[in-house]
Amino acid sequence: IGDCLSDTTYSIHIDFNFNNLPTDSVLVYGNGNLIGQYLAVNDGLTIDDFPQFESNNTTLSVCAFEAPDCCDMVEFDTPNCEGGGECHIFDLVADFGDCNGDSTYSVFIHYFSNNLPSDSVVITSDNGYSAQFEHNPDGFTIPDFPVANVQTTLITVCALGDNDCCDTYALETPDCGQGFDCEIYELFVEVGECQTDSTFLIDIVLAGNSLPSDSVDIYADGILLGTYFDHPDFIRIENLQVSDEEEMTITVCAQGDATCCASFTIETPNCSGDCVISEIAVDVFDCNSDTTFVIVVDFEYENLPGGGVDIYSGDDYLGFYTFDQIPVEVNNFPSHDSGNYTVTICESDGTECCSSFSFPGPVCGSGGCSIFNLEYTMTPCDSAGNFFFILDFDFNDVGQDGFEVAGNGNNYGNFSYDDLPIELGPFEADETVYEFVVFDSANPDCSEAIEPGEVNCFVSTTPVDYDEFFTIFNNGTIPGIYAKKDLVLSLINSSGKNMIYQLPLSTDQQYELNAEPAGLYIVLLKNGQNIWPVKLVKTEN
Repeated sequence: IGDCLSDTTYSIHIDFNFNNLPTDSVLVYGNGNLIGQYLAVNDGLTIDDFPQFESNNTTLSVCAFEAPDCCDMVEFDTPNCEGGGECHIFDLVADFGDCNGDSTYSVFIHYFSNNLPSDSVVITSDNGYSAQFEHNPDGFTIPDFPVANVQTTLITVCALGDNDCCDTYALETPDCGQGFDCEIYELFVEVGECQTDSTFLIDIVLAGNSLPSDSVDIYADGILLGTYFDHPDFIRIENLQVSDEEEMTITVCAQGDATCCASFTIETPNCSGDCVISEIAVDVFDCNSDTTFVIVVDFEYENLPGGGVDIYSGDDYLGFYTFDQIPVEVNNFPSHDSGNYTVTICESDGTECCSSFSFPGPVCGSGGCSIFNLEYTMTPCDSAGNFFFILDFDFNDVGQDGFEVAGNGNNYGNFSYDDLPIELGPFEADETVYEFVVFDSANPDCSEAIEPGEVNCFVSTTPVDYDEFFTIFNNGTIPGIYAKKDLVLSLINSSGKNMIYQLPLSTDQQYELNAEPAGLYIVLLKNGQNIWPVKLVKTEN
């Protein structure tokens, strides 16, 4: 789910796998409403104006065009786009006009925007200019923009009141007679072929302005390689020594001006001729039978013989895949009861050049309960140094009795899988090394553990008075919260179960515990970086 683009639409990216489509297109539906027809591609598709439905959940369906029974669907929480969502400034363009002597020139500014928090923007540049202007969707002219002595001037437009809502444009600085400083820019280094088992060649491309001579000094990791003519096409350096480090920094300086330099980092090539398979990454997908599931494997390689690789799960050979198939989709990765797996990638028809990667995955088949991909996030600390953990995970073939969470000698209760993600707390930042174990209530051996470790809270010494933000009423009967400013509310019962997760409350809205049974509750209220846990007691229904 992407950003809100208005108060009724947001952007969404859809990834899906497909086989044997009757055409090259799919139809996308939201809550049964046709959104549109789109080209089916392996990289998925992005819809920039997906409508916000009034329901709390949105059901997204993708169906093959001319095959209405060939579909898949997913359900997600409908985002709240009230107020238009986040601010955006994009497609900024700056065009320079006439010079006003050698110190200023005119420049026309145009950009597109969504959800600006005010009617003004702030214009800045990398040479120190800063000024405020009224927003104009048709653009506006700055008549006296200061001339810089560098080839490129970076102009940034930000929304007034939101320093994260910005866009930047690189403007070629006009020549108004001001004179330019020495500058090397657009440096690029291309690694060429190995020339021996310990040397290789590089080609260097650069752009320069006001260099004091027609030559440059070139360094590799701070060691001078020599002085070279600044050829307009490229500079070739042969027999560069292979470094023992994984990366090398190439620096180019104008001869005669040691302060006029630019650097570019390259990966050190493997010139020994040894085969290398590295940087293996695995994306895990659902079971597609009682015994197999799908993975997508990506990796880097050097000096691999043949036209591809052999992939194994343990001793099980899964198939040969060409280099053109990377990242490789393996549709028949075998499942077993442990839920822990290892994929091995080897040179074709050989086992001397191999590399392995271990990962958690689902347990497929009847009774094959699995809990995997357990992750945690944390809320900001409140003024007392307290915080909450939020746990989320994937699961397959679990029991009907929910799951339990334990850790540090505590059992935090039983939860429904429908409650995910769950929020636990509040906890104290008291040097505890926090750990959590999640296990299926009906199958205790079906579990996953995670250790967030020790948590440090950096708490402001000036607490924020919550009376400016909300009021508590009827605490002890049917309590509620009245919002004086925009808030986000989460509700947790006495067992630690997350009853409501991040419910937006606008100014002058109120929330009452009408539907919940009598008992003790913790309400977590958040405004920006401020967070307040509030204890509520309900005695009446």
